[in-house]
Amino acid sequence: MLWSTFHIDCKACTHVDNMKNMADLWFFRSGTHPLDVALVVQNLEDIAPLLSVLGQHAPHIRSLHLYTLTDDFKPLEVLQMDFRMLERLAIHVLGSGSVDGVVAPWPSGVTVQAFSSASTLSEISLHGSRIPLVCFALPRAHMTHLDATARGVGEMLQMLQHPPNLAHLFITVDDWDGILPGVISLRVHHSRLRTFHCRFAARNSPSFLDCLIFPSLEALAILPSETSVPLSLDLLERSSARLKKLRLYPLWGMVQPLPDVSAFKQPSLSRLQELDIINPASGTFEAFCNAIASDPGFLPELRALAVGLREDADLVVYTRQVVQLVAVSFEKRLSVAVCASLCSLRVAWPPQSTVDLQLEPSALKSFQAVKNSGVEVYVGGDSDECVSLI
Repeated sequence: MLWSTFHIDCKACTHVDNMKNMADLWFFRSGTHPLDVALVVQNLEDIAPLLSVLGQHAPHIRSLHLYTLTDDFKPLEVLQMDFRMLERLAIHVLGSGSVDGVVAPWPSGVTVQAFSSASTLSEISLHGSRIPLVCFALPRAHMTHLDATARGVGEMLQMLQHPPNLAHLFITVDDWDGILPGVISLRVHHSRLRTFHCRFAARNSPSFLDCLIFPSLEALAILPSETSVPLSLDLLERSSARLKKLRLYPLWGMVQPLPDVSAFKQPSLSRLQELDIINPASGTFEAFCNAIASDPGFLPELRALAVGLREDADLVVYTRQVVQLVAVSFEKRLSVAVCASLCSLRVAWPPQSTVDLQLEPSALKSFQAVKNSGVEVYVGGDSDECVSLI
């Protein structure tokens, strides 16, 4: 039997020698089969015997997920592991460099060489570490998927300029470092990027979006800050992009004004297949639903619509309004056109509100009609423990 997936939890740092012997046996049974390894540890230095075994099998590790309380990677660097087959690397750090609750900055000019041999690396996820991504010596020729935090907009722009084959970027812009006048005039053109998910910290300005051109963009989500925007129509127009997936987040604690109906008829949005809306504002959402109900040519390729509702003082009343709009509009759409593309319809709200929510019988009837047409319908609490009311 070939064993290929291993999850090793060493948080307690006890019986490391026994763990090392067991790992030696497990890895030996895998032969040279590609390995998927997850390692949970407080400090890499505490499990040196286990790391030595890992190093022997590093040449056929395909994915490595590392969960640690510190960002000291010297124990890995000393072993000079050969990660020639590594395709996916995920590093999650909690409490890195913390002294009395204060995180010390990463020393300038110091790079992490532990993964420099990963010449086939295509996916990387880095969260919680004080080490800037640019300080990891990582081969980037084959990198297609990046999920990380940028220390300021400048670092984010640098990330975009270097991996030539980057297709999917999930980025959190952590600190606002300001943009120099000369930088804002720079155009960052990435011809292969298809997914751009960006989360702003509270102080961030959206002005750097003016730098970006993504002609191949298919999926967009912007989690806005207090001063940023949930959707940059200028970015889409400038890029001549044709989105397939769009996720619209509101400012925290607020409702989300949707773009005007006419915006959804522009080339950049007219071919949407998946649309996810959080806390839509009643007025613009009603106009959107009216277009869904009355115009068969409006978003003709839409396959999935998800509407998520967050906590609000009038959540019950607001939820009933949204549910009614969605139910009636999609039942009408089915009556005026064959919606062969529609596969999924979802409306979800905080699960604790379900007990107080009584939906109108007419809404339930409309959703049932949509479901009977072959569409997967979920209406209920946003939790795995909740069941659909339909």
